[in-house]
Amino acid sequence: MNLSGHPLHLTFTNLELNELTGQWEVAIKIFSNDLEADVLKATGVKLDMKSDHPDAATFEAINNWLEEGLKITFNHTTLPLSKWTRTGWETKEDAVRIRFTLPYNREVKRVEVKNTILFDLFTDQKNLLIFTKGKIQKSYQFRKGKPVIVINL
Repeated sequence: MNLSGHPLHLTFTNLELNELTGQWEVAIKIFSNDLEADVLKATGVKLDMKSDHPDAATFEAINNWLEEGLKITFNHTTLPLSKWTRTGWETKEDAVRIRFTLPYNREVKRVEVKNTILFDLFTDQKNLLIFTKGKIQKSYQFRKGKPVIVINL
């Protein structure tokens, strides 16, 4: 089975403080076939990514998978995925975008992100993060051997 249906093994994650609501927002963009393959490998659940309205079992499988692949820590407090609120799901062409808000409304001095999404599937996997807080906007890259970044504010 050829898992590399495209030559680019990349995900995008945005982590942004919405200054109007005071909530942190996360958006994850991933190729649909990569998500299907890695969730199947990690959980044994076969996903159907063609639906714009996935069922509860699909979301549960994705959440279980994502809980292992993406961890966000503010000021040494890790927010488990069970505390995140899913605010959006969009399938477009060959990618899926999942949006969440995070329940952390205290002043943030330190952010740690661990992103190992798809590292078990592709040896050349890279995950990009765009971090935005007010006028601060920075980009970071995660890869095997460098799965964690720390942002001191």
